[in-house]
Amino acid sequence: MQRILWVVVVVLAAAAGCLSMETWEDESEVPRPDWDARVHQPEPERAPAERTGNVKIVVERILVARRDAVYLGSAWNYVDEHATVVIGGDLARRNGIRLGVAKTGFSAALQAGLKKSRNRQVKKNWIVTLTGTRGEITMWRGTYVDVLHYWTPLGRRVIIERAFVESSLMVEPTILPGDMVRVRLYPRFTTRDGRVIDLTETATEVVVAHGRTLLIGGVDETSQNVGSTLFSWGEDREDRTVTLTVTPFIEGAP
Repeated sequence: MQRILWVVVVVLAAAAGCLSMETWEDESEVPRPDWDARVHQPEPERAPAERTGNVKIVVERILVARRDAVYLGSAWNYVDEHATVVIGGDLARRNGIRLGVAKTGFSAALQAGLKKSRNRQVKKNWIVTLTGTRGEITMWRGTYVDVLHYWTPLGRRVIIERAFVESSLMVEPTILPGDMVRVRLYPRFTTRDGRVIDLTETATEVVVAHGRTLLIGGVDETSQNVGSTLFSWGEDREDRTVTLTVTPFIEGAP
């Protein structure tokens, strides 16, 4: 008897407009809360890691005067900028970040470019991270920016104004089957008052084989956007620019 009364109440409430019931045939039609609008880039489907372990990331930091950077341009002729980018390539490039996987002939072209550069400095270092965890490569310390902005799919967004910042490139490697490594990269900026800003919206992911080299640099920009702040800096009236080579090695891989 109680069940019958309950059904009658539900039917009457629906008829009176007190109870709203909707169905959706397609899950994409289901209304989402407002905060979902901030998710600009869906996560890609990812293969599970084959095993746990460490990834050694060898970083070569090439610092040259901007006027000499043209000599390094030939090295980009031996870089694949598109085929292995999993996600984020277009947005990263729009923010002044250029990235690709080195092909045969890259090392020779890079060395030839460096020999022509009159003012150059090359430093090699390495970090070791557990698969799926982040490492940090510091680019510049104490860089003053009037306005630091980046581009999102919704337009230009200003994040820092009139401040000294430390800029870094965050690197997150994940071991995949077949001795492949997925490398996720995104910029980080830290202000002197302790604010840490991770621009994960501009993250780029690339899948490379164990021991293959990534070349990372800045696209020439006149404004203080992400790429120019990461890779270029003026000091003593001389503009300088940085190019990185990043090579992941899976510890224990043949």
